[in-house]
Formats: sequence, structure tokens, C-alpha cells
Amino acid sequence: MNLTCPTDGKDYILPTKHWLSPLKEIILDDISKSHSKFILSNFITSKIKKNEILVKLSSGRNHKMKEFTKKMKDLPNLVNIYCVLFCKDDFLLIKEHKQFCSLEDDKPFKDIKLLGTLPEKAKKYNYSVTLELMEYYKNGSFNTIGTINLTSFMNIFLQLTFCQLNLFSFLGYTHNDIHEGNILIKKHETIQLLDYIYIAQECIDPKKKYKLKTDIEYILSDYDRVFSFEYKYFIEEFENIIKSDNKNSSENAGEFNTFSLYSNIMTTINMIANKLSDIDKTYIKSILFQLQEKYENRILSNMKDYIMIYYKDKNYTNFKKNIKFDICRFIKKFITKISIIK
Repeated sequence: MNLTCPTDGKDYILPTKHWLSPLKEIILDDISKSHSKFILSNFITSKIKKNEILVKLSSGRNHKMKEFTKKMKDLPNLVNIYCVLFCKDDFLLIKEHKQFCSLEDDKPFKDIKLLGTLPEKAKKYNYSVTLELMEYYKNGSFNTIGTINLTSFMNIFLQLTFCQLNLFSFLGYTHNDIHEGNILIKKHETIQLLDYIYIAQECIDPKKKYKLKTDIEYILSDYDRVFSFEYKYFIEEFENIIKSDNKNSSENAGEFNTFSLYSNIMTTINMIANKLSDIDKTYIKSILFQLQEKYENRILSNMKDYIMIYYKDKNYTNFKKNIKFDICRFIKKFITKISIIK
């Protein structure tokens, strides 16, 4: 389902009372621990047709989120986000007036008393909010499924790993908040071909293109902690670490692992492995431990070197290529070991 948020030629139509109406708050597993609110809503595309979607409401105007969602559209294993809106609103107002962006109305706001009772956080942000309009995944999240076998492990592992490699190769983004509540499940009516077109063919196997056939897609969701290694964002995060670094010391290489693709992939593997039976979990985690013992220090040390080089030459393409090379090599060894076990 691909819905288009209506615009007036310049911006989205606000307030949304004619095309988007809130139904009820949704508590989404571990995600509900964040400061955001998730609201099941009707997206009205005609006088008759209504589509249930999810609206994520968070304080302030998240421009990085808007930039990210535009770039990642149509990539496999990522949430289908229809649009990101900025307006003036608050959750209490939404509940009271059954519409979004009521403070954007041209008419004077009627309920001054209600406005005065809004939380201090709303006033701090001048009632500015970010609304993410996204597909509603009715099959729940990864923490609702039981024990899986090694075949299922490989399917989920490849989907989520290829998703992150694809995203990093294309845009230089990493997720940084991988846990069971952030992996949503989408059951397709027919077999889908997930095409990871931005993973270079030589990454793991030069003879294969990175396409997976499946009727169950595992969706990596919640992008509040997404980090872009684009230079303008990279320099904000890493400049102080680089300047304070003792060039003769390799002890602090771990500091350069912040937001890294490697740490995200390791978290992903451990999360999926925890769904295996005790015997299979022991196998997988012992393989992972052996590979980490052998290669992790080198990967972290390389990561530090790549960051130092990137800081000086600003070559984004080479930086992503170097990072991906190390991760691809590690994943290839991991898959080879598992294939022997199977």
C-alpha cells in the first residue's frame, strides 16, 4: 500500500482533519519506552475509503528524520513511511479534538484552558511536533515469536544483515537501536523478492547477487537513533574524539566503534541467536565468539584508521568502501562456519 499525503503545492495540508484522523494510542512493545506516542489513525483517500496507518508523534522538529525517510524510501526491510510532517500540536490536544495539527488552524484556538494544562515539554518545544505517517504492521514484532530453528535463523540473519549493508552502502547510515521490539514482522500474501541492489557483488560471494525470496519480511524500525556518516554529521560526533586521541595508543580503538556498522551487526546476530534452542544458540554464539576473538581487534583498529583518514581527506565513498570490506569479510566467514554446521 502506497499512500500519498495530500499537499497544497508547497506543503502538506494542515490541520489534517479532512484526510487524517486519530483512532487510538497504540503501545508497541519495547518502543513504547521512548518519549514518542504511536497513534492508530485513519488515512482517508476518498469519501469512502479509509486505510489504517500508524502515526508516530514526537516532540520538536526532527529534520534529520525527514531527510532520512526521503532517502531510504523503497529499500527492503525498512518501514514504509508515507511522509513526515512538522506542525504545532500536542498529544492532549489530539485526544481532545480528534485531529492532528489543531494549532495550525487559521481560526483562534478555542480551548485556552486546555492549552494551559499542556506539559512543560510541549511549551519548551513551542508545541512543535514531528508526525511520521507509516504503514501499520499488524503481525507484531520479533519479541512475539517463539523458538526458531537454524534455517529460520539464517533467513532472518540474512534479511537484517543485508538490509544494514545495503543501507550503509547506499547512504552511509547505521541504525544503533537494534532490539526485538524494533524488528517488525510483515507477512506478504505472495513470495517477495527482496533486492539489496547497493551491496557490491564482491562483498560476500562474487557469483551471487543479493536477492532473497520470502513471504515473511523482517522490518527494521524506529529511526530516532539513526546516524549518518555523511561528513557534516560525522564531524559533529567524532571531531572531539579524534582531537583527544593519543596517536600512539590503540587502547581506545573502541571509542571509534560508536555508531559503527560492526557493532550493529553484532547486536543483530546476538538478538536473533537468542531465539534459538539452547543447543543451536550455543553453536552460533561459539562461532561468533571464535570469530570475534580472531578478528574484532583488527576490525576496531581498522575502524579507527578509516575514521582518521576520512577526517582528513573527506572521501565519503572510500570510507564506506573500507568499512564495508571488513564487515563483508567477517560475515562471509560467519556464514561459512554456519554452513559447515548445517
